[in-house]
Amino acid sequence: MADLLAIVQEVLKLTVKSAMWFFGKFRKCLGLDEALKAAAAKIEREAQKNMKVAVFPIVVPSSQLSDYLTEELRGHLGDGVKLIVSADDKPTIAGQTITDAEAGKIGHQQGVDIVVTGDFSFNRLSVRAVVTKAEPPSLLTQYRTTIRAKDKKLKELQVTESTTPSQKPGKAAIVRINRGKDLYAEGKTAEAIVEFTCALAENNALSETLFYRGNTYYAIGDMDQAVTDYTAALSLQPELYEALNNRGVAYASKGESDLAIADFDEAIRLKPDFAEALCNRGAAYSKKKEFDKAITDFDQALSLKPNYADALYNRGKAYKSKGDIDHAIDDFTKALTINPRSANILGERGVAFASKGDNDGAIADFNKAIEFAPNDAIAYSNRGKVYCDKGDYDQAIADLTQAITLDPNYANAYNNRGWAYRKKDDYDQAIADYSDAIRLDPNHVGAYCNRGAVYCCKGEYDRAIADFVQANKLSPDDAIIKQNLANAKQVGGVDERRK
Repeated sequence: MADLLAIVQEVLKLTVKSAMWFFGKFRKCLGLDEALKAAAAKIEREAQKNMKVAVFPIVVPSSQLSDYLTEELRGHLGDGVKLIVSADDKPTIAGQTITDAEAGKIGHQQGVDIVVTGDFSFNRLSVRAVVTKAEPPSLLTQYRTTIRAKDKKLKELQVTESTTPSQKPGKAAIVRINRGKDLYAEGKTAEAIVEFTCALAENNALSETLFYRGNTYYAIGDMDQAVTDYTAALSLQPELYEALNNRGVAYASKGESDLAIADFDEAIRLKPDFAEALCNRGAAYSKKKEFDKAITDFDQALSLKPNYADALYNRGKAYKSKGDIDHAIDDFTKALTINPRSANILGERGVAFASKGDNDGAIADFNKAIEFAPNDAIAYSNRGKVYCDKGDYDQAIADLTQAITLDPNYANAYNNRGWAYRKKDDYDQAIADYSDAIRLDPNHVGAYCNRGAVYCCKGEYDRAIADFVQANKLSPDDAIIKQNLANAKQVGGVDERRK
């Protein structure tokens, strides 16, 4: 009798659990607009008053739904009483969920308290809000729900599955894919890759899963595997323009600019208003030193998206490379109105100020860059160069030493510190620094020139000649090197130069 009672009790427990699961599932199936309102309300509930929030794109591979979801969510957040909704910006990599760590960087650069992003696939909406001023960034709240397959708004937007029938995943694969995306957002990339791989083990013809796994490999710096996954996704779904863009970015990271440009061309052909692909193609042209083509692409990206900080930043760098410093400074300044705490933009503007002889303006920018990115070796090195130009050699040596501490393989920092020691007539320390620069970068023309100049100062002309000969091999058209070599051979003075 006791055994029978125990069995009945167990059956009742299972029945209750099943009912709870069923009604839980039923409650989660919402309409699209209803879900967006609920997501915004949850964020509003959890946030503190007057927090500033930036809403980044809701990721929807191969669909125009992203703009609608993002703008509606932004609108609902703006309807609340607590939050101040900021201007938006988009990541360079398309269709990629922002991790909590990336959200922290974005919030820091834009001066916002909360970054909101998410994704939508297989009728599952996930919205994630991250408090960016915490250290490390912390999850404020996450909202997940399933959207009714027959929702009217989805039909109005003519949203269809991005997968072909052969690519439709089973329920177990969908669970794996969604778990992988959540893990990616949490910065758990290794676990995310496992989940995507398990989903592909069930069905290897899932273009969306290959796309997400490619994004994850890109995030950890495995460009070869990222390219492999994007290529596999494109073999299944050639019109997946986000995969073309992202493969192009991976190619560019590998130094394969022509392959990158070919992918950006195709992505833009498929989606002519793809501002990110235009910006990325412009950056690839800049690497090839085709600055006019690059500026044309940045112009077009900005015509589509006037507040696109990356396009302004990259166009500024292209102008600076062309020697158009005023236009460069103008672009960097505009970019800083969007991302006022960006160490990279401040650093580039500082270099531009220095090239115009505005050392105080340059130092002010480098100071801010270091404030916002205390471990930025480049900012310390650049500030050290400017202090050297101002004749403050001790401060220059301090900054350049800090740059070397942060990045012991930074050849330019050794070269620049060598210059500062040279100006203090500390020839042996200068030679030691130039030698370290050459050890780290055997093709460093400036270090050979500078070391050769110091050897001349010490009267060691044979060593000076050897350095100038090597510099001349590396840069055979450089007139200054040729003159230095001739002067050294004549046991005369040389025209010193620092790069």
